[in-house]
Amino acid sequence: MSFVGDLFKFVLVLVLLAAAAYGGYFYGQMALQESLFEVNVPINQTFDFELNQVVDIPIKTVFDFPFSDSFLISENVPINTFIDLDEMIRIPLNLPTGNITIDVPIKKRIPINTSINVYKLINISKNISLNVDKQISFNVRKNISVPVNMEVLTKVPVPDWMRKE
Repeated sequence: MSFVGDLFKFVLVLVLLAAAAYGGYFYGQMALQESLFEVNVPINQTFDFELNQVVDIPIKTVFDFPFSDSFLISENVPINTFIDLDEMIRIPLNLPTGNITIDVPIKKRIPINTSINVYKLINISKNISLNVDKQISFNVRKNISVPVNMEVLTKVPVPDWMRKE
């Protein structure tokens, strides 16, 4: 029981200290406000400053554009290659004893050296999409003048010569 009573007394002392501290703070603020008075201060001035900053702009967009064109291909295409034959060919033969079919193996490498003339018109018509996802950085360096023409309401301390003592 004494622990609970001591705890209650301790909490009560803390509450009283907090109330006294708040009251002192509140009284100090009231006294400070009484020594201040409000005035409207006109400001009519241009402020100059230099802006020197890197600006990052994200660009994320899709560009769709149609593409339609025709291409004429007129070329002489050379062909220089070999064809390897490894086949079995059935050949009918007429013999005095009758007709027979024989299998003839063919193994040959045939060279092909020629050219082919290609003349063709190719039409292309398509919509092309271009996805852009890029961060663009650039430096902004500029002198900026900002005119300020306004009145500001502020509190100023009462000068000592105006105070009543």
